[in-house]
Amino acid sequence: MDDFYKDFHKIFHQYIKFPKKKFRNFIKKINGNNFLSVGSGNAIFEFMIKMFYEENHKNINITCVDPDPTSYGGKYLNGQVFIEPSFNLFEDIEDFEPYDSLILVAPHPTEGIYDFEAIKKKKWNQIILVVERSGSAGTQPLLHYLNYLDKTNFLYDGTAEKYKDSYKEILYDYGIKYKIRKISYDGELIYEWIILEYNYKNKVMLDCFDEDDCNYN
Repeated sequence: MDDFYKDFHKIFHQYIKFPKKKFRNFIKKINGNNFLSVGSGNAIFEFMIKMFYEENHKNINITCVDPDPTSYGGKYLNGQVFIEPSFNLFEDIEDFEPYDSLILVAPHPTEGIYDFEAIKKKKWNQIILVVERSGSAGTQPLLHYLNYLDKTNFLYDGTAEKYKDSYKEILYDYGIKYKIRKISYDGELIYEWIILEYNYKNKVMLDCFDEDDCNYN
């Protein structure tokens, strides 16, 4: 872990990809205490959340779920797992009562729909999402649900009705409280970090890298 702290700035910018000020603003909108992270991989994202959250002397507990946490690594990580998973699979969890909020680093669409099944498991206080809105990270039911919540036209290809039954039971449960958006240089990838909050009815707070990112729809 010492090597992690030495290379903190490099790791942060390579894997989080947002300026620290924006990341801190994102963390300030989090108000859960006991998070369940499904598909956590090496838990670098969860570790960063915990680190910044506890800067304000707030405690946060993050329980990770992943069958192969070392499968996600990189140049600076050398197989490091930052929070060891407590469960291999989402289906292994028998009691969801201790967890008030959920973290999902959205999977590739071919990896099943565990992201959306986790969302529907209970009424979460908050859901922290990392998605790629054009379709490369996050399943179709999840991405269409987000489209519905913020009334965007991302992924509008005539399939919206096909997925509506998937999310109709949570249609009015959550609102988008805060999101950070970054568009790739070629305009093809739309990265978003999103906080969904139970019964949130106010206007979405949107932060972007530049004005074009905010106006992108």
